[in-house]
Amino acid sequence: FFFFNDTATTEIYTEQIVGSVRCVQETDMDEQIDAVLMPVISRAIIKRGKNRILKFSGQDLDLHPNFKLIMHTKLSNPHYPPEIQAEATLINFTVTESGLGDQLLSLVVKKERPDLAKKKSELIQQQNEFKIKLKELEDGLLYKLANATGDILADVELIENLEESKKISKEISIKVEIAKTTEVKINEASEEYRPAASRGALVFFLMSDLNKIHTFYMYSLESFVIVVNRAIDRVNEHEGGSKKGVPKQLKSPLKKQTEQEDGQLKDGEEAQKENGDKEQDQDGEANGGQKGEQLEDGQKENGAKLELQQQQEEEAEEEEVQVLSPRSLRKRVEKLTESITFESFNYVRRGLFEKHKTIVSTMLCLRIQERQGILTLDEVNHLIIGKIELNSPPIPEQLRFLTEMIWSSVRALESLSVFHGIAQNLQDEYLQWKKWFQEEKAEVADLPRNFREISKFHRLLLLRAMRPDRLSSALVQYLADALGQQYTEQSPFSMETTYEETSPQIPIFFVLFPGVDPTPDVERQGAKYDISISNGKFTNISMGQGQEDRAKDAIFQAAKEGNWIMLQNVHLMESWLKLFERYLEQVQETAHPMFRCFISSEPPPFPSMKIIPESILQNCIKVANEAPQDLKANIRRAYAKFDDETLKKSSKPNEFKAILFGLCMFHSLILGRKKFGSQGWSRVYNFNDGDLRICADVLYNYLERYEVVPYDDLRYIFGEIMYGGHITDNWDRRTNRTYLKVLIKPELLQNAPIIPGFKSPDPAKFDYSAYAKYIEEKLPQESPIVFGLHPNAEINYLTAQTEMIFSTIIEVSGGAGGSGTSKKDEGVRGLIDDFKKRLPKKYNIFDIKEKIKEMEPYTIVALQECERMNTLLKEIDISLEELKLGLEGALNITDAMENLSRNLQLNRVPDTWEKYAYFSKKPLSSWFNDLIERTIQLHDWTKEMIMPKSLCISYFFNPMSFLTAIMQKTARLNNLPLDDMTIQTNVTGFKEHEEIQNYAENGYFIHGLYLEGASWEPGPSGNDGYLIDQKLKELHPKLPVVNVIAVRTANKKTIGQYDCPVY
Repeated sequence: FFFFNDTATTEIYTEQIVGSVRCVQETDMDEQIDAVLMPVISRAIIKRGKNRILKFSGQDLDLHPNFKLIMHTKLSNPHYPPEIQAEATLINFTVTESGLGDQLLSLVVKKERPDLAKKKSELIQQQNEFKIKLKELEDGLLYKLANATGDILADVELIENLEESKKISKEISIKVEIAKTTEVKINEASEEYRPAASRGALVFFLMSDLNKIHTFYMYSLESFVIVVNRAIDRVNEHEGGSKKGVPKQLKSPLKKQTEQEDGQLKDGEEAQKENGDKEQDQDGEANGGQKGEQLEDGQKENGAKLELQQQQEEEAEEEEVQVLSPRSLRKRVEKLTESITFESFNYVRRGLFEKHKTIVSTMLCLRIQERQGILTLDEVNHLIIGKIELNSPPIPEQLRFLTEMIWSSVRALESLSVFHGIAQNLQDEYLQWKKWFQEEKAEVADLPRNFREISKFHRLLLLRAMRPDRLSSALVQYLADALGQQYTEQSPFSMETTYEETSPQIPIFFVLFPGVDPTPDVERQGAKYDISISNGKFTNISMGQGQEDRAKDAIFQAAKEGNWIMLQNVHLMESWLKLFERYLEQVQETAHPMFRCFISSEPPPFPSMKIIPESILQNCIKVANEAPQDLKANIRRAYAKFDDETLKKSSKPNEFKAILFGLCMFHSLILGRKKFGSQGWSRVYNFNDGDLRICADVLYNYLERYEVVPYDDLRYIFGEIMYGGHITDNWDRRTNRTYLKVLIKPELLQNAPIIPGFKSPDPAKFDYSAYAKYIEEKLPQESPIVFGLHPNAEINYLTAQTEMIFSTIIEVSGGAGGSGTSKKDEGVRGLIDDFKKRLPKKYNIFDIKEKIKEMEPYTIVALQECERMNTLLKEIDISLEELKLGLEGALNITDAMENLSRNLQLNRVPDTWEKYAYFSKKPLSSWFNDLIERTIQLHDWTKEMIMPKSLCISYFFNPMSFLTAIMQKTARLNNLPLDDMTIQTNVTGFKEHEEIQNYAENGYFIHGLYLEGASWEPGPSGNDGYLIDQKLKELHPKLPVVNVIAVRTANKKTIGQYDCPVY
């Protein structure tokens, strides 16, 4: 049997042994199988006479009928092409949750009750011996019967052996029954530890799912078992090292029965010896006499030693089997369960990105509480999916402060018994609900009387429906209450604690983030063991081109001599990492006990991108010591890039200190804006510490060169070249310039405010340490206002954060949980029937064309929109019908059908529909209602080919086509060049399009636009209105009807106009 771990070696040896009775196994395969092995895999065999010939590697080889090829991979979820799956027999050795629970139960019992584990092992061995003995008796009896001569009844010896076999068989049967009873009692005692084992299995399968969030989150069962052992040891350490067992009265009968079994087994063996062959009896007696003499001599020589050993064993047994009442045992198991849960979670959390920590703890909490029966599946689904009612009635007049989405979500809550009647209660007590709805921190505010006593989880459901912006804060508090404060608050990273968990076989994998360098932590830890670069015991290699051989030699040398090695930026050597994986496997087998390997890598650009081999990630201790991203942490870290000498070296120290401090604030603010999403920056920009350092150098040079500080030049260099070099959007560039205009100015030397509530200190009175202290003590609490944003920006940010949390949970879980396939299918059938019933009919293009009197620009737009709508309606109708037939068994279920079914359950627009649809981010239910509204507008337009007085611009597949049609229409009427035409918008005094009585005199009326980041104030007596600041909690106010006209470019009105993007 040959094992190989690379295709080249397999190819060489397969040539030699393909014609022999040998077996070849290729281990640690990747997803790509070398083409040279395909003739063997596909069994491309040619028959030549009696010989079977296999063409392999350019040769014709005789194939032995017993030749085998076994391929093995460590990949957790490999994807092989169909031909491999068709030709090879696939065996999945992945453990199931119940199977892992049994394995962990055996591990926990072995650690907690080694006596039970040992006894169970002895029982298994005893049962096997019984089976072997019965088989020997049966074979011996059949052999003698087959070889007997003459009359069998006259063969006294045969009859005696038959009787003896019968007697031993009965005795063994009795012992087997006793052993079964004993095994049941041992299992019952072991089952007391089942909760701890089941929790461990639950946590491991949660860990296994995390790679769907990011490819760095991979864990092996081998590593997890080490964590479980450490968790059990922590409980023992906490309790002073004592081992707890089950009550003594439970063990005593087991021990008594075991002694009886041993005695009966010895009696059976002695009886067999007495009635056996006479010569064997004599030999046995002689041997027994010799053994007795030897034992007597041994007792004389080692008597005192044996007595001492026996006494120690008895004392150890008495200590091991302490009396535990059922209540104490239950508490012990609860401690074990909690320890396994937290140690496993902490092991995972140490390697998580900051944005994923709440997600993982939420998933853990929900799975635990659902398993314990605290939460129902329907309640969990309501929280994760955020269910809404598809055909909810119109919002009552007194509840106009709610949006349609919130009203639909509240209506959906009524399916839960706790919230039965909530929609009616909202109408009856609308003033109290409105007051709660407008609270800044609704998660801690008092609810209206009828719902004041609901549980904390049901309050989460209410926040999910009505105030999703406050859900993330409430969720963290809920996790702290349900699991413990330690699951939401993480202690600072400790290299010493992490090092204690390492070994020569377990490297540490650091995830690199801007502003974080793990090297000093590793060097400080190494200094405690006299390991440093200076004495040659620590090797630090920054990976890059040409470093491969040096890294290989250093790995083998360090493993041999017990040194430390750190390989940084391994993400730059993706092609070499497969070799590195093999080097680690080789050296770990014989590595020096002091050998340690440290690895660092930046995360890949996309979470699903694989750059590090799976086995490395699974076996490493992952550390993601991500720097905090709040304003104080950012400015603290930015200012720490400089020191007192930097401030003193300038010939204009006051100006240098003041502007440098403003520059650090600017750097911190533009980094902090990222969390506000598209309201912060239109695109994601990689501002880094290098930009800050270079700008500081430019500042120093300009101050030394010029007598008067060139503020305009500095702002231009900082905003357009250094930081501006990252920026590609004009709106973002304008924001960047505005920040610099406020922060880099002469008033910095005169205590000018740089952000609300925070003034620039007097540089003449402040040195480096004073500035650092000023940051810690005077910096105001972070809020959108500090960044120059409206408070509503935080609502958008927090709402997006909530959606990100639960959308990620849905992706990881493969959708919400289900209570059986039949129930899921039934729900999907209901949705299919509802959508098909409400699906609008397709437009008859020929009938529409017959109604057209003149093919003008507006008519062409209408035809284009109808054709696109027909394509979308056709796709929806066909896909829903196919899925319905698939669920009924008339068609085979395809991947497209499964995806459609899953999206229907999750209230998401299917990808196949989005392909032919318009741009939209709405959930499926709202999207479908929106689709109906779009078809109504098209129907009104094409019914008699008479245009409505105002059109909803948002209902077009291609809005720009209608705006172009306005320019074409105007250009033709006035005989103007189309290339010189542009669009001008005039906001009218019509709040709703229903108020319009006549067509626009010039251009056309449009509606359906909303504002973000501002509100509209109508002018007096219907005159022109103007933009004002957003109103609190009014995120997207509706813009009045707009009159779009086409004018020549030179005549476009620019004074009093705000140029902003529309999407």
